[in-house]
Amino acid sequence: MGLLGKLLLPILIGVFGFAIVIHFYWGESLQNDKQETIIAQEIRVLKTLEPGLIRALLAGDLAALHSGLSHTHRTHKNRWKQVVLSNQNGVQIYPIKKTTPLGNNNYITLSHLLLVDNESVGNIQLTIDVTQDLQIEKQRIFNLELITLLLFAVIGLVSAFWQNAVIRKPILRLEKAASRLADGDYKIKLPHKGNDEISNLTAAFNTMGEELWRTTDSLQELVQTSRANEVRISTVLNNIADGIITTDETGIIESFTLAASKIFGYTEEEVKGKNITLLMPVTYKKAHSEGLQQYIKNNNKTIIDNRVEVEGQRKNGDIFPLELSINEMKIGNQRLFSGIARDITKHKRTEKLKNEFVSTVSHELRTPLTSISGSLRLIIGGALGDIPSQVKEMLIIANNNTDRLLLLINDILDMQKIEAGNMTFVPCIMEVEPLIKQAVEVNQAYAEQFSINLKIINNQKNIQINADSARLIQVLYNLISNAVKFSPTGSTVELNSIAMDGHINISVIDHGTGIPTSFHNKLFEKFTQADSSNTRKTGSTGLGLSISKAIIEKHEGEIGFSTEEGAGSCFWFKLPIVPHKKKT
Repeated sequence: MGLLGKLLLPILIGVFGFAIVIHFYWGESLQNDKQETIIAQEIRVLKTLEPGLIRALLAGDLAALHSGLSHTHRTHKNRWKQVVLSNQNGVQIYPIKKTTPLGNNNYITLSHLLLVDNESVGNIQLTIDVTQDLQIEKQRIFNLELITLLLFAVIGLVSAFWQNAVIRKPILRLEKAASRLADGDYKIKLPHKGNDEISNLTAAFNTMGEELWRTTDSLQELVQTSRANEVRISTVLNNIADGIITTDETGIIESFTLAASKIFGYTEEEVKGKNITLLMPVTYKKAHSEGLQQYIKNNNKTIIDNRVEVEGQRKNGDIFPLELSINEMKIGNQRLFSGIARDITKHKRTEKLKNEFVSTVSHELRTPLTSISGSLRLIIGGALGDIPSQVKEMLIIANNNTDRLLLLINDILDMQKIEAGNMTFVPCIMEVEPLIKQAVEVNQAYAEQFSINLKIINNQKNIQINADSARLIQVLYNLISNAVKFSPTGSTVELNSIAMDGHINISVIDHGTGIPTSFHNKLFEKFTQADSSNTRKTGSTGLGLSISKAIIEKHEGEIGFSTEEGAGSCFWFKLPIVPHKKKT
């Protein structure tokens, strides 16, 4: 049903209902009213006859009685069908001939008593025909119904035209405009007048169209910008040497850059939707699945947010070294992991060649340098007889430089062993107290060269650790020699050991110039040394602290420092204490 039909339907239902009410209730009521009016009229006529009939009955003047009734009957012959007069005993007086009751639905019989002093002297029965009167009344009612229906029809038509003009057409315009709006025509405008609901709706529609046009225009600009950024980011990512792989929290690959394709040999289409274990050797797959589940369940990080070296597997089955960094990110409610993979095959090969070269060269240099150093010491010591003082000074300088070269070579070899994982450790249960004393004795001669006093201010007794004594002496030698080198002449370098929280903390304290703030972050890096030009220019490899850090960490310990410029520095390391076994 259309909108116009829906608008006219209530009017039509009202007209139809009103017609039913007029026809079946009001029409019937009008007919009954008409019938009662006729009866009342006839009763009034009988009452006008009543005095004459009573006199005639009392006087016994039947002729006058018959004459009067006959005259009246003729006068009302169109309506009166039968008049019967009986005396007080019920004997029919008029008409003379015996009558029988008339049977017709439209005949009404009226009975009227003739009373004198409340006593009946007779009874008159009048049968009237209301057929013609009722037909006239029905016609009148029909005409009324017809006029009413015509009036309502005119009202309905006028209402239909009015509703079509002020309701249906504006709504149809809104419907067409909405269709055009759905097709993308956001600039459409509809005319609106007045301040009624449809006008307000039209105005709101126009405003909505304008807002949609502005929003769509902005969205198109954003989409274009987003696409441009997407292309730019894709281009950047595809030109990065490192492969970038994105997975969901179950390990399913969602993105795979061009660099990743070059590294692993797969195209993005070949790996997208598959598990990341496709890119791993068999030995890594189980550990990866367990590690991922542990992280999701307990947030137990292993390689998340850390750069580690692992192994990858190419499409052709080759296994190669890989540097991997994994980061977690959230997009909406989805948890994703992004992995940055770097093929370090060439780096490992180069590093291996470098280590082999360094090791070979160092070993080849150390033997002749040791021989040269020994020969120089013999000459300086007078094994070949007295030598001129100037020559002796030059030989001492040469010997010192030879020792520096040997120290550098030893440090380089140690660093190479650490990086290759080949540095050997021979741990044993040992006391800390004699270890510190031994370190002081080893460095005493070196400290005396610069007029520095070595002092143990606290040496914990009966403290055991599980460590390689030679390596710890090496660490203490590096820390003490650095403290001596950066201390002013005549000052004291202090050694201290304190047991706390299951660890022994050993510290070396100097009163030198301190370490500049800008140097703190790189202090333990390789080939790094502070500027000692303000104290004394003494040779250093720049590897001592880096080697010391590696040695302490191999002992499951921790190394660090505190410093204040102009006031000195404190280098410390702590190692786990081994409890004494109870004697049984």
